Amino acid sequence: MLRPSEVRFSGTGFMLPNMLDKAELEFAAFLIIRYCAEVNEDEWEDPVDVKRLVGWIRMEAKLHGKERGHWSRNPFFRPDFHGLATGGFAELELSPIDPGEMKKLKLLPVFFEKLEAQQLKHFGPRVPQ
Repeated sequence: MLRPSEVRFSGTGFMLPNMLDKAELEFAAFLIIRYCAEVNEDEWEDPVDVKRLVGWIRMEAKLHGKERGHWSRNPFFRPDFHGLATGGFAELELSPIDPGEMKKLKLLPVFFEKLEAQQLKHFGPRVPQ
């Protein structure tokens, strides 16, 4: 399985073209991958703590200004974490107090299968180093 830091992106630097068939899902996947690479010591967090993930997104937007500010402020393009679950790529654990609040997000094997296939299709096989 690929490590988070080994995932390659295209386009404007955060796209996983044709991986999940919806840009908002691919953006959510990108954010999870970058979070795991940068915050979780290049390991897949299982499950992802959504509160920590959102905190990291906000911190990155503040630290990097215009470069990453659109991650949390663009009202027309938002990551769709719920969509990862409804699409069958993840399981969501919701708060028992507030059912709209996401607590944990567990990526399913189908997500990693899609990721491996997307990387092979768009970038070719990895060359061992």
